[in-house]
Amino acid sequence: MWHRLQTEPLCYNKGRVILEQKRIRWSLFIGSSLTIALTMVFLWILNSSDSRQLQHMLGLCIMILGGSAIISLFFFFWKGPVFHIRGHIESGNIMAMLIAVLVIIQLAFAFAAYFQKEQYLRFELYNQHLEESVIRGELMNTSVELLTTLVISVFFSVEMVWLMIKLTTERKQERTLQPTALSYVRQIAFLFYFASRLSAAFIPIMAKNFGETVFGMSTNAAAALPQSTETLLTCAAILITTEILTRKGWKLPFGIGLLLVAFGTFLSAVSPTLIVFIGARAVVGLGYGFCWMTLRNLALFGKNDSEQAWGFSMLNAGLYAGMNCGSSLGAILAEKFGYQNVFFIAAALTLLCSGVIIRMENAVLPRREETLPEEKEHVSFSIWEKLQVISFSVFMIAPSCIVASYLGYFLPLYFESMGRGVADVGRAQLLYGVVIVYIGPRLSRMIIERDKNLLISNYVYNLLFSAGLLIVGGFGGMTMAIIAVLCLAVADSFGFSVQNNYFLALPPVKNMGGSKSLSYLSLLKKITEMLGPTMFALVITLGFERGVQLLGGVFIAALAMFFLTQIVYKKKKGEYFAR
Repeated sequence: MWHRLQTEPLCYNKGRVILEQKRIRWSLFIGSSLTIALTMVFLWILNSSDSRQLQHMLGLCIMILGGSAIISLFFFFWKGPVFHIRGHIESGNIMAMLIAVLVIIQLAFAFAAYFQKEQYLRFELYNQHLEESVIRGELMNTSVELLTTLVISVFFSVEMVWLMIKLTTERKQERTLQPTALSYVRQIAFLFYFASRLSAAFIPIMAKNFGETVFGMSTNAAAALPQSTETLLTCAAILITTEILTRKGWKLPFGIGLLLVAFGTFLSAVSPTLIVFIGARAVVGLGYGFCWMTLRNLALFGKNDSEQAWGFSMLNAGLYAGMNCGSSLGAILAEKFGYQNVFFIAAALTLLCSGVIIRMENAVLPRREETLPEEKEHVSFSIWEKLQVISFSVFMIAPSCIVASYLGYFLPLYFESMGRGVADVGRAQLLYGVVIVYIGPRLSRMIIERDKNLLISNYVYNLLFSAGLLIVGGFGGMTMAIIAVLCLAVADSFGFSVQNNYFLALPPVKNMGGSKSLSYLSLLKKITEMLGPTMFALVITLGFERGVQLLGGVFIAALAMFFLTQIVYKKKKGEYFAR
């Protein structure tokens, strides 16, 4: 009797565990199948401009490969190693399986598409007397597009796996440990940046295509105004976002930001003049500021330094993955369907993002400054300590923010002047993101462990992106422009971390507290980023290569000036303490 009473609850609990695991398996299977389906749809869109006969063959190939992939996933999630013997989810196995399936089906499709297009073009060669160089060019474009799709799908699948695992395994007791917003910061950042960055590769090109001038500016200078105005309004939003976070929670400013970005993006699509287009980007910038500052502050929701560091790492992972997927995908879609349609797609996706956050917890940003010791509120700093903050801001932070316009403003116009398409810009931005996501964390960790004060690392950071500009200016051409992208990517992969950590550790800045210092740094960076398109527009009046070379030289001079200020600061600091 006792044995029966003892075993019945155990059997009941075991049954509940089995049912819960079945539910999780089915949920993960559905989510993975949707990921495969979205990839297949994009592959079809990628080839939608081909002839009907070629479309039919490639469409049949997509259906066969997609169906085979979903069947393989079904057997994996039915009986595969989804769970550990102790019961927890094997996320590594799930991610490896999904990525392996994506890679296999896309490689198979790539071979099929390449072979079929080659046969089709060879047939056209004999009928329309095409040149061999045209065939080689078309096949090269096809190969590059398929490779780009593969990279995008890998990024997308990784984020989808993380999202699926969180949605299917979230437990009530976990919510008491940390806010839902902090737990989902990576996914929120990915969705937002994926939608908002679809148009990143062609904003200056579209502005230039209006053929209008403002205040007597050249067309290249006028093309810089939309991005500069967007950044200016972002600065305005930064000033009020933190205050709303501490009073109303994170959902209100983020929701307002999403609606503004969606409306501004829609308005960008229907803008009849350059002035209206600039106004549309201003609305986008205001909304972007709300969202961007909200996401940065979400990392401060952690209860301790460890949770905050985890929050920032998750934010950066989602941010750059979203930017990579969005910019490269948007560039390809723009060449297929035009700039206007990409804006419509981006607006719709941004609205969908707002639906994701509705059911999440509306946590309020903690006022950590109030817990600081009273003696810190009255700490005074020497003039040399304050000048150190100013010199680092002017000579180090400002150049790093201005050079960010190389990707968003200079590169699209430079590629256009060489007769290259917007898809090439998207691929260059994708290359930048791949380096940031996969090299950045390891390189940052290694540098921070070896360079404790981070001063030398900041020198290397600014020297590296300045060298990239000098390379483009000295040699010119698409290859050198791509090498400069790599220089900028390697620099930013560790530069963001070492620059932020060094600046926030300066005594006058550190005394402000976490949220205030973060707001100050964000505002400082956005103000200088606003100057970026204008600075590039001014220098390229001398010519693309000559202008960017001049700008690289200015950044080297700024680096040298900061080095001299450090020598003076250390000397004065020694004299001060000697007294």
